[in-house]
Amino acid sequence: MNIDVGEYFIVKRGIELNTSTFSLAPTDPFMDSILGTQNENKPPQYDRSHEGLIYKALQICGEHIAAECIYAEGYKSATVGKRISLNTSEVEIWPLTKKYVACLFIKKSAERSQ
Repeated sequence: MNIDVGEYFIVKRGIELNTSTFSLAPTDPFMDSILGTQNENKPPQYDRSHEGLIYKALQICGEHIAAECIYAEGYKSATVGKRISLNTSEVEIWPLTKKYVACLFIKKSAERSQ
């Protein structure tokens, strides 16, 4: 999916994590990925660390996007203004319109004024 500089997007699906037959910490999908063993009976798991965050594309270089988090309402581990690099061959992104993003900020400012 093509994203241009200045456009907004979310990560619809993060990098695929391996599912394993044995894990030292079965509740941690990252540990499954580190072990590198797959179990074909399990459905694939995906990194959800970007779920619900909105980013603005700052620069694009091939499959890589430098982006800034502009919306992280309710997330303790993510902060507005944090910049990251995403590889679009590993994650699935979904573009958002400026009107959609503006509606989120209108709601947020209305809640603060009450």
